[in-house]
Amino acid sequence: MNLKKIYFSILVATVVIIVVSMFTGTKFIPVSLGILKEMIVDWKIFVPALVCAFAFSKVKYYWLTMLGCSLFASMVVQVFFFSVHAGAYIILLRAFCFLMVVYIVDYLRLIGKRK
Repeated sequence: MNLKKIYFSILVATVVIIVVSMFTGTKFIPVSLGILKEMIVDWKIFVPALVCAFAFSKVKYYWLTMLGCSLFASMVVQVFFFSVHAGAYIILLRAFCFLMVVYIVDYLRLIGKRK
């Protein structure tokens, strides 16, 4: 399976999980999506995610590096722009938002790449 198919499968699985959670009445995923919708347009996460996605694009363990960068950036943003006291839920949601931006950038770069 090539990389484009893997990325597309991840995208389809995510959409299916979101739709199923909305129809089953699960509150966790729609509430998290509402918080993510507010976070993703904030430059404090979007800009570092773009920088890391392009700066570390040739690293051997790309997604492991992005996971580390997302956790680090999430904690730095929390400490410098918000209060020092934050729950793990918000920090992990911010890290997930970072990874979403990196995923979208990487998928678009993969689609645009010519063979």
